Amino acid sequence: MERIRRRRVKGWRMPPRAKYVGRPGVLGNPFTEGTKAGQIAEYRCAFYAGELGIDEGFVRRELNGFDFVCCWCREDEPCHADLHIEIVNAA
Repeated sequence: MERIRRRRVKGWRMPPRAKYVGRPGVLGNPFTEGTKAGQIAEYRCAFYAGELGIDEGFVRRELNGFDFVCCWCREDEPCHADLHIEIVNAA
């Protein structure tokens, strides 16, 4: 599984077999305060502490059959979706 960047460019379409994992979706990162690195760290901690109401099994089920996750983050920068990719690729 890979991450691609969602865009607002004329003609851009999300590829088939891609799942949007940004806000406000259930797999989106609800943390908006502080730095991007801090938001990602907070998401990871909250995920493993069970504070988000989702777990690894849920992530695998939600992303089953998809080849890409799509978020607004640039591909060359860290993103909360990297956690989802780690979970799916580890299975």
